[in-house]
Parts: sequence; C-alpha cells; structure tokens
Amino acid sequence: PSERGLYYLFYQYSGLAGGAVLAALVAGEAAVRFEEMPTEEALSRVMRVLREIHRPRGIEVPDPVQACFTRWASDPMSCGSYSSISVGSLGADDYDAMAQSVDDRVFFAGEATIKKWPATMHGAYISGLREAAKISRMFEQQRKERGAAGHRPSSKKAGTAPRPRPAAGDKRGLGGEAEEEE
Repeated sequence: PSERGLYYLFYQYSGLAGGAVLAALVAGEAAVRFEEMPTEEALSRVMRVLREIHRPRGIEVPDPVQACFTRWASDPMSCGSYSSISVGSLGADDYDAMAQSVDDRVFFAGEATIKKWPATMHGAYISGLREAAKISRMFEQQRKERGAAGHRPSSKKAGTAPRPRPAAGDKRGLGGEAEEEE
C-alpha cells in the first residue's frame, strides 16, 4: 500500500504550547490506515521518519516525553471532518465570510474562519486570538466613547472588565435578543 499522506507535514508548536510540541499530519488513504494502526506502531513509524529527515544533518532526534494520537474518523464528535471549500465556492473569500462578526455582538473563530491556515489546530488557535483582539478593541473604543460623553468609569475592583451596555436606543439585550416593550 502507498505511504503517500503518512506524516507528510510536521508542525512545531513550542511557541504556542509553552514547551516542545510537534504535530505530524496524516491524510488520504494513509489516514484510513493510521486509524487502525496500534499507537506503538504509529509512534515507531513517525520517529523513524523524523530520524531519517534529521540524520543527514547530524541531528539526533530523542524519543518523545509523551505522545498523543488523534483518530478523527472514529471520533463520533467530528467523524473525520474539517473545513474545506466546495467546488463552485468563492474560494479563499469563503473563510473571510465565515469570520465576519454579527453587529459587533457575535464573533466567530475556528479553523473554518482563517484562510491562511484552514483546517488546522494552529489556525483555530490563531483565529481565537484574532477575535479576542477584535473584542478587546471594541470594548476599548466603547470606553473611550463613554469617557468622551462625560461618563465616569465605575469604581469596581481593579482588573474587572466593565459589562458592555447596549447603545442608546438599542432594544436588544446583552445577548442580542430583542427585549419586549411594556
């Protein structure tokens, strides 16, 4: 059987994970076979690939401290799924469309919202940072607008974030739902 797709790409996540973390990707028919592979065999095979890559440069690859293997196709919560764009779609613009916030009240993050790194864990993580920054900027702008209108910040404990307030005339509650008038 073909080895195509077996450990075809490695991602090094030490900057995001706070330690040495390496992820190996498996795709296509190799992913189907990987699902049935015993963990010990999968680890042995990925370490062999890594050592073959680095041996010519004189780099010794140590055994990992810990190894974790996901098996997405047999995971009942994902069934092997990840984002992809369909034939006839707008292409990469679809990822931008999925990332659009709704009325600066609902924000979207995840691997389906980032065209530079779609269908990846780091894409999901980075998109979460992107949306957190948008929300932070939005709150900062609201604080500035309230300050310019003569409002004084409350004397709550230091470090607590103010609750967002609906804009003047806004009939929606904080959850975005319309409040009933009496």
